[in-house]
Amino acid sequence: YASEFRYRNPIIYDNDVVNVAAGLKQDTGLDVGGPCPTEFTLGHNVASKAQVDAVMDQARRAGAAIVKPAHETFWGGYAGYFQDPDCHLWEVAWNPHWDVPQ
Repeated sequence: YASEFRYRNPIIYDNDVVNVAAGLKQDTGLDVGGPCPTEFTLGHNVASKAQVDAVMDQARRAGAAIVKPAHETFWGGYAGYFQDPDCHLWEVAWNPHWDVPQ
């Protein structure tokens, strides 16, 4: 399962920040700037595709910018990205391989 990811380290295990940043740039389409305390991605995992859509809609209504609308992912899940009013980048994802409490 993990071998299907396009990026060598989708999570920072060994301070491989450059690789993760390049992966986020490719996945979201956003430019990666210089170091900044707010440059990280928050992940919110939910229990269904419908919950991804609901969270994305709630974020939009609260003033977030939709960076990448929810979509089917290459790994079989469903995810989207938004940027909150404080410019933090969020990924909302449903993973069919995980059990997420409702």
